[in-house]
Amino acid sequence: DIIGLKAFGYVLILFILVPMALFSIPEWWAAWMTTIGFCLFTTLSQLFQSRYFLHYSPPNRLGVYSGVFTMLIMVIMAPVGMGTYGYISAMPEDDIYQRYTLPYLIFGVIGVASLLTFNIRLHFVHDGRGMPAVPNMLPEDEMELVAPFGAMNLDEAAVIVGLDKEVLFKRLADPDPANFKELMLLVNTDRLQEAFDKHSADDFIKMMEAAPEVEEEEEEPPETSQTPLLSVRDEEAAQAAPAHLASASDELREAFKAGTPESRKKLIEKLVKELVDKERYRALGDCLVIMVKESDADGVKTFMLEVPVEEQWHCFIGMEDWMDEQDSKDFEKRWAKLMPGKQFAALMKQNPQLKDLAARLMKREIQRNMNRFRSKK
Repeated sequence: DIIGLKAFGYVLILFILVPMALFSIPEWWAAWMTTIGFCLFTTLSQLFQSRYFLHYSPPNRLGVYSGVFTMLIMVIMAPVGMGTYGYISAMPEDDIYQRYTLPYLIFGVIGVASLLTFNIRLHFVHDGRGMPAVPNMLPEDEMELVAPFGAMNLDEAAVIVGLDKEVLFKRLADPDPANFKELMLLVNTDRLQEAFDKHSADDFIKMMEAAPEVEEEEEEPPETSQTPLLSVRDEEAAQAAPAHLASASDELREAFKAGTPESRKKLIEKLVKELVDKERYRALGDCLVIMVKESDADGVKTFMLEVPVEEQWHCFIGMEDWMDEQDSKDFEKRWAKLMPGKQFAALMKQNPQLKDLAARLMKREIQRNMNRFRSKK
């Protein structure tokens, strides 16, 4: 890091030249220097390789690139090593020069020439930087990398956070959580909304399908005395749902459980007439919470496909008013299990209007993260 990758390449050449110059001297000090040079070259060349491919690997594919790069080097080196060993074995044992000195000098010269050529190349490729400022990535990799910012590629994410593309990529490659928080706080929600407005439902589908799978945590069995998730009719709750809202949510639940699309449509139209907006959103929210609690995936899917998007949006926003923090966390955990990104994308293919809901929810989540990070400063 101090001298840079270019200068580091010339250091490697030095640790080949020194053993080459001292290898044939029959003195202990020369033997020690040769051995030390060999050890340093072996160790430092591995370090050079690991640092080099970092410039070509996106952060979310680092393990794959590392494995492929290492295998490629081994495939190249294996025949050379076997050929050298075969040559040494074929030479007479009493001819030290032919058996050891000559092959070592030959391959040493080849190694120095190869490294020198490689190092000279670094001064000219990629505008003299030697390595690309940003690696070539598949569109899916870019979307996965910048998904926390609601963007589809690095260029769009750079506009949203107000940084150069190269600077943003370097900061995204930094594993320090504090750096990620700082990036999230740079998000400009107006630019984010502009980016969302430019994208179609198909773009959002691609974004969600590119999202990485989240490993599910094993849930601990609930204790018998544990309070049920989201006890919306708890008489002691300060914001318990009134009786007519509880009845409406029960009616909705039965409709999504065993009703027909036509009956559900008529029921929602009936609630629009009978309940004020806030009450209707609460009833829909109670219904959705019950289905999520019961892990009713089919009911949740039907809800997402048939309830108007505007009603769904106010339903989700309203939950923030009447849910406590623990209930909200439990709901989000269960919701993520029932409705992962790929599942939401599949529903959006059936109902493209869900794009507007997805955009609003993503923007809302980013704003919540920003507020949470600011409060912890």
